[in-house]
Amino acid sequence: EASERLIAPYALKEFKGRWYVLGKDEKDSGIKTFGLDRIINIEITKKKFPYPVNFDLADTYKNSFGIISPPQTTPEKIILEFDADQGKYIKSFPLHSSQQTIKDDRDTLLVSIDVHATHDMVMEILSYGNRVRVIEPQHLKATIRNIYSEALMQYQ
Repeated sequence: EASERLIAPYALKEFKGRWYVLGKDEKDSGIKTFGLDRIINIEITKKKFPYPVNFDLADTYKNSFGIISPPQTTPEKIILEFDADQGKYIKSFPLHSSQQTIKDDRDTLLVSIDVHATHDMVMEILSYGNRVRVIEPQHLKATIRNIYSEALMQYQ
């Protein structure tokens, strides 16, 4: 549902070919992300706003995958196991700058990343289908299992 917002823009960010504007929403003073493709009408005003001294885009997203950056939460160590073929791709194009190889043999690649387990991360894991398995954390493993169970029910 469309709503009118007045935001103080801080930065533009691209993720998977889509552009987003990050800014302070004057409605509740929260820093939010808005997809440019979902903005129906834009009006550039002459209203001035102070750019926050402590805002750092790189720092805001250093433990994020995608555009979701939960405030005041600690990132988690996510351990993923890929089959050998998918592992080659993951080694050449890491999921995140924090990616560390735990195990790399002819059958599997085991990596860890330190990120927030957000919706964007869940969607990325799901995109690898049966070529990836979540090892840790258990709540993320359960989330992926539940999504696959619900999907399977649609085909019975």
